[in-house]
Amino acid sequence: ITASRLLFSKQSIPHYYLTVDVCVDKLM
Repeated sequence: ITASRLLFSKQSIPHYYLTVDVCVDKLM
């Protein structure tokens, strides 16, 4: 379970920053 959650975290964090960058681009 720990390894699975760690892998999920590594995959979700870059996706989160990518989504934030897209939102910032739309605002600007």
